[in-house]
Amino acid sequence: MRSRGPSDELVREKAKVRVDPDLVLRYYRELATMLGSGVQLAQTLDTLAQFSEDPKMREVLHDIHEMISSGRPLSNAMSFYPRVFSSVAISMVKLGEETGQIVDSLGKLATWMERDQDVRKRVKAALIYPAFSLGLTFLMTLGLFLFVIPEFLDMLVQMGAEIPPTTRFLVLLTDFLTSPVGWAVMLMSLAFVWYSMKAILDSEQGRLVLFRIIYDIPVLGPTLLSAALARYAAAAESMFACGVDIFTATRLCALASGSPLLLHDVKSVHQSLQEGDSLSSHMQRRPNIYPGCFGQFVLAGEESAQMEPMFRNIHQFYDEEVSHRLKSLTSMIEPIMMSLIAVIVGFIVVSLLLPLHNFISQIG
Repeated sequence: MRSRGPSDELVREKAKVRVDPDLVLRYYRELATMLGSGVQLAQTLDTLAQFSEDPKMREVLHDIHEMISSGRPLSNAMSFYPRVFSSVAISMVKLGEETGQIVDSLGKLATWMERDQDVRKRVKAALIYPAFSLGLTFLMTLGLFLFVIPEFLDMLVQMGAEIPPTTRFLVLLTDFLTSPVGWAVMLMSLAFVWYSMKAILDSEQGRLVLFRIIYDIPVLGPTLLSAALARYAAAAESMFACGVDIFTATRLCALASGSPLLLHDVKSVHQSLQEGDSLSSHMQRRPNIYPGCFGQFVLAGEESAQMEPMFRNIHQFYDEEVSHRLKSLTSMIEPIMMSLIAVIVGFIVVSLLLPLHNFISQIG
């Protein structure tokens, strides 16, 4: 058995490096521009590394420059940084090297990445609002339980007011949250949820089950599925424009989509293609993964032998679909969040004021 030397450790360290996707996109654009102007690859990489403002990106480019200078192809050097350069990017660069059209491949790669990031950012921006609102509501409620409610409850007890069931529940909840046992239970629960989610996401079957559940959630599920299909179509357009074979294209497009369901279906896609079936026929048999119009679009592309422009149309269609669904999702989330906050605050206010009202009524 081969022992692991320093080189193995170095490879593992490179595999952990992350760089801002915007910087990677700029790298593709600048690399394509300089190579298209006739500058040699090694000189281009050296120049980009020298003028890079980000320390991590500078380190990555210096290392790639050294590997290029030692005789490695660019795609091979990029493969040492899987969290910086995606499988789609590496495959497109490799194809450009093999066909002698590296500049064209880099241009198409930058265009795909730009569209892919645009979809990602819009979905994240729409989901940040509810996440922030939930977090703020939790912190504010926790603050009430820790600093405000205990003082108010002590005052009610000293007054000898009659404590109704809702207030008793509030007392028990406050005692629990302000006790060491309560904090221990909360921290253990958070740790359990964290490690459970990590275990689910690390498991292929777990990711499949989780995403099937998410896709079944009204409004949110269709939005995320449309985003995945938009990214799939954008990658497919770039793949077919570069001349990638259909087996490689379907695998890389599924990876680019970010959907475990699409990625899991790749084996079935390849099996159908090997049996002589068309891509559109396979997709039409799986409407739960590929909505009906998606398969129809692909069928039109196959019949006209215009796969690249057809996938461009598919991307534009689902891109607009994502925008529409995100607006619906945002408009639906706002009243839900306001209602949730109103219920929490209303319960606390009623639980605190009801015994005070009863006490005042008895005095009167």
